[in-house]
This record gives sequence, C-alpha cells and structure tokens, in this order.
Amino acid sequence: MTTTKPKYLKTIIVCLIIAALVIICPGTAFVNAATDKPVTQGRASLLMDAGTGKILYDKNSKQEEYPASLTKMMTAILILERFTMDHVVTIPKEAAVPLGNTMNLKAGEQLTIGQLLNVLLIYSANDAAVALAIEHSGSVEAVAKAM
Repeated sequence: MTTTKPKYLKTIIVCLIIAALVIICPGTAFVNAATDKPVTQGRASLLMDAGTGKILYDKNSKQEEYPASLTKMMTAILILERFTMDHVVTIPKEAAVPLGNTMNLKAGEQLTIGQLLNVLLIYSANDAAVALAIEHSGSVEAVAKAM
C-alpha cells in the first residue's frame, strides 16, 4: 500500500535522526580550546558547508569505513516514502538469519512497518533492515540501488 507523503518528509526525518544522535551521543565531538579545531571520537569524519561545498573539517575522510548506520537510515527513509506505519510485513526467510545485531525475527512472523522501524533505528537490528529492504525492493541489492 502506498501513500502520499508530505513534500519535505525526508528532510524532516533526517533532521530528527541527527537530533536524536546528538542527544544520545553527547560529547562525541567538541572543540579543542588550544587549537580551535574539532575533536571527534570516530576514526574518520568530514564537515562540509553544504551551501558552498567548502570543507570545514577533515579527519581521515579518504579512509574507507563501513556505512552500516547510514544504510539503515537510508532504508528507513525509503520505507517511509512508500509505506504507512501500519503496513504489515511478513518476515522473509532471508531476514531470519543471525547477522550481527538482530531481534531474532522468525520467518513468517508478521510485524508492522512501525515496529520494524523501531528496532531498525533504535536497536540497529540487521534482520529488520533485511526484512524492510526486501519489502521495499525485493532484495538487499535492489534497495541498495534505490539508495
């Protein structure tokens, strides 16, 4: 079932996710008073002025990193653009496999989009990500292309 979403829904969702991360992870970035430069805990980071494209801060930005959380946020955005929160998803067998952080979803179990998004975004459940990807595009590979 598809629905019409507000024009700026994607922007609103991304802003809410960023705000939640700032609240949940306080102190992960701060400014060193001696150098007046940001200090981050991550191995790599990049801060860019989106309006001008000017790089404001760069720490190992060329270093390859796994985009796990980013792909989960993108999956959530794609899902929210297409489905209502009460849309029911039947968990496919491909999602009912231990993949790191999971909610131990069972093949054939039925959950709503809202329930799956909660465990995807709060618990970072990989099995929920796979179930949502398959519901959206038919496979994990296809949802990656949709991103």
